[in-house]
Amino acid sequence: MKDIIRNLLISADYAFWAVFDLSKFKRVDTGKIKKVLLIHSGAIGELLATTPISKGLKDALGCEIHYMLSKGKADVLKGNPNISKFYDIGSFKENLAVMKAEKYDLAVILWPG
Repeated sequence: MKDIIRNLLISADYAFWAVFDLSKFKRVDTGKIKKVLLIHSGAIGELLATTPISKGLKDALGCEIHYMLSKGKADVLKGNPNISKFYDIGSFKENLAVMKAEKYDLAVILWPG
Protein backbone atom coordinates (compact mmCIF):
# COMPACT_ATOMS: atom_id res chain seq x y z
CA MET A 1 0.00 0.00 0.00
CA LYS A 2 2.90 2.37 0.83
CA ASP A 3 4.38 1.81 -2.62
CA ILE A 4 1.07 2.58 -4.31
CA ILE A 5 0.70 5.84 -2.41
CA ARG A 6 4.33 6.75 -3.10
CA ASN A 7 3.93 6.09 -6.82
CA LEU A 8 0.71 8.12 -6.92
CA LEU A 9 2.44 11.07 -5.25
CA ILE A 10 5.38 10.89 -7.64
CA SER A 11 2.99 10.74 -10.60
CA ALA A 12 0.98 13.69 -9.26
CA ASP A 13 4.16 15.70 -8.76
CA TYR A 14 5.29 15.00 -12.32
CA ALA A 15 1.84 15.83 -13.73
CA PHE A 16 1.84 19.14 -11.84
CA TRP A 17 5.28 19.98 -13.26
CA ALA A 18 4.25 18.95 -16.78
CA VAL A 19 1.16 21.18 -16.74
CA PHE A 20 2.06 24.19 -14.62
CA ASP A 21 5.84 24.71 -14.75
CA LEU A 22 6.41 26.88 -17.81
CA SER A 23 10.18 27.13 -17.23
CA LYS A 24 10.66 24.04 -19.40
CA PHE A 25 9.69 26.18 -22.41
CA LYS A 26 12.27 28.86 -21.67
CA ARG A 27 14.96 29.05 -24.31
CA VAL A 28 18.44 28.43 -22.92
CA ASP A 29 21.16 30.87 -23.94
CA THR A 30 23.99 28.41 -24.58
CA GLY A 31 26.47 31.27 -24.83
CA LYS A 32 26.09 31.83 -21.09
CA ILE A 33 26.95 28.23 -20.14
CA LYS A 34 30.59 28.28 -19.05
CA LYS A 35 30.72 25.56 -16.38
CA VAL A 36 28.90 22.21 -16.44
CA LEU A 37 28.64 19.51 -13.77
CA LEU A 38 27.99 15.93 -14.89
CA ILE A 39 26.77 13.69 -12.07
CA HIS A 40 27.09 9.91 -12.35
CA SER A 41 26.58 7.28 -9.64
CA GLY A 42 26.47 4.10 -11.71
CA ALA A 43 28.92 1.36 -12.57
CA ILE A 44 32.26 1.83 -14.31
CA GLY A 45 31.01 0.50 -17.65
CA GLU A 46 28.14 2.98 -17.65
CA LEU A 47 30.59 5.71 -16.68
CA LEU A 48 32.79 4.92 -19.66
CA ALA A 49 29.73 5.07 -21.92
CA THR A 50 29.16 8.69 -20.79
CA THR A 51 32.57 9.98 -21.92
CA PRO A 52 31.33 11.19 -25.34
CA ILE A 53 28.94 13.52 -23.50
CA SER A 54 31.82 15.49 -22.00
CA LYS A 55 33.46 15.94 -25.41
CA GLY A 56 30.17 16.89 -27.05
CA LEU A 57 29.37 19.51 -24.42
CA LYS A 58 32.86 20.95 -24.51
CA ASP A 59 32.85 21.14 -28.32
CA ALA A 60 29.33 22.58 -28.54
CA LEU A 61 29.49 25.03 -25.64
CA GLY A 62 33.20 25.64 -25.13
CA CYS A 63 32.60 25.12 -21.41
CA GLU A 64 34.52 23.70 -18.49
CA ILE A 65 33.38 20.17 -17.55
CA HIS A 66 33.41 18.76 -14.01
CA TYR A 67 32.29 15.27 -12.95
CA MET A 68 30.75 14.22 -9.64
CA LEU A 69 31.17 10.46 -9.27
CA SER A 70 30.78 7.58 -6.86
CA LYS A 71 33.85 7.26 -4.64
CA GLY A 72 36.84 5.64 -6.33
CA LYS A 73 35.61 6.06 -9.90
CA ALA A 74 37.49 9.25 -10.85
CA ASP A 75 40.63 7.27 -11.78
CA VAL A 76 38.72 5.79 -14.72
CA LEU A 77 38.40 9.22 -16.37
CA LYS A 78 41.68 10.80 -15.22
CA GLY A 79 43.65 12.01 -18.20
CA ASN A 80 40.54 12.85 -20.23
CA PRO A 81 41.36 16.29 -21.71
CA ASN A 82 37.68 17.29 -21.73
CA ILE A 83 37.25 17.04 -17.95
CA SER A 84 38.72 19.69 -15.65
CA LYS A 85 37.77 18.49 -12.14
CA PHE A 86 36.42 15.48 -10.31
CA TYR A 87 34.41 15.32 -7.09
CA ASP A 88 33.27 12.31 -5.09
CA ILE A 89 29.57 12.09 -4.38
CA GLY A 90 29.21 12.76 -0.68
CA SER A 91 26.38 13.72 1.59
CA PHE A 92 23.70 16.10 0.36
CA LYS A 93 25.29 18.90 2.38
CA GLU A 94 28.76 18.24 0.89
CA ASN A 95 27.40 18.06 -2.66
CA LEU A 96 25.45 21.27 -2.20
CA ALA A 97 28.54 23.04 -0.87
CA VAL A 98 30.51 22.02 -3.97
CA MET A 99 27.75 23.18 -6.29
CA LYS A 100 27.40 26.53 -4.53
CA ALA A 101 31.17 27.11 -4.49
CA GLU A 102 31.62 26.27 -8.17
CA LYS A 103 28.51 28.18 -9.36
CA TYR A 104 27.62 25.81 -12.19
CA ASP A 105 25.58 27.07 -15.11
CA LEU A 106 24.26 23.60 -15.92
CA ALA A 107 24.11 20.27 -14.09
CA VAL A 108 23.27 17.00 -15.84
CA ILE A 109 22.41 13.83 -13.95
CA LEU A 110 23.55 10.83 -15.98
CA TRP A 111 21.17 8.20 -14.64
CA PRO A 112 22.67 4.71 -14.59
CA GLY A 113 20.84 1.96 -16.33
